[in-house]
Parts: sequence; structure tokens; C-alpha cells
Amino acid sequence: RERLCVVLNNQHEIRIKEFTERCAKDPAAYVVFQPYTARRLRSVSKLLLSSAYPVPIFFVSGNFGTEVIARGILHSVEYRPEVSVQRLREIQDLISEYDEGVYATNFLLVSNVTPLSSPASVTEFVKKSDGKPLKPSRTPAIVCYLPARLA
Repeated sequence: RERLCVVLNNQHEIRIKEFTERCAKDPAAYVVFQPYTARRLRSVSKLLLSSAYPVPIFFVSGNFGTEVIARGILHSVEYRPEVSVQRLREIQDLISEYDEGVYATNFLLVSNVTPLSSPASVTEFVKKSDGKPLKPSRTPAIVCYLPARLA
């Protein structure tokens, strides 16, 4: 069975750089990505629940970005309506200094954010939903098959 991963689109390069620097100091430390969507990321949550292995997550730089520039390990997706006030305070400490507060519907808890040695084209990733190569997109988070060279 092929391994799956998540591709997170529309990420600011400066946020990715900040998180790679944070994780370089402490790889196991969590950081929180806040995807731009009001919808619950059900396919990503489902993947996490069904996966017997750590789920790799890859980050696309820029709006309609064409390149994946970093990777990490996705630990959980928290859905804002289910998050306590106390938990929101904890999440506040894990978001990027470039984020304007806690604003998202979904919070992706990630560790081990590292830059790729060379960027990967988004087209190297094949979507689980329809078996087609990924294209530059605004879809926030997409479940894909993990490309062999990035496994």
C-alpha cells in the first residue's frame, strides 16, 4: 500500500522559514499552521485517524505556489469549535509571529519542519481523491500519495 501525505498550500515563505528555525533548535517542538479555510479539514483528520505511521506534511510557498519547499510531521488537526479557551491560549504560543493572532478554523500541529534540500514541484504529488497530479491551487490541504524520492 502506498504511503500518504498532506500537502499544505498557500504558505508564506517567511512563516515556513520561522518554523524551520524553531524546529532546528528543538525538532520535537510543535508549531501550528493555520490554513486559510472556513471548512473543516475532514480528509486530513481521517488520514491521521487511520494512519499507523507518522503523517508527512509538505509546505507549498506562496499563493498558487508551484514548489514544495519544506516538510514536517503532522501530529493532529484541531477544529476550532471543539477547542477549549485554555487550549486556544496554548495554540497562541505555537503560531507564527507573523500570524495576526489565532484566526483559523483548523489548527495543524506539526513538528520537525525542515527545508527540502531542493524544492519539489507540486506536480510530483498525486492526489488520493482522483489519482491526478497536483496543480498549483488554493485548496488548503490535500491528501496525496508520498512521492518515492521524498519518502
